[in-house]
Amino acid sequence: MSFHVIHRQLPSRDRRGALPCVRTKEGRFIHTD
Repeated sequence: MSFHVIHRQLPSRDRRGALPCVRTKEGRFIHTD
């Protein structure tokens, strides 16, 4: 599984949960209200 595939799947899940997602410099995804 490549990073490109994972990167494309993450935003999809966030949109389903209606949770805005912000990517930090460390590469982590933080959910904001």
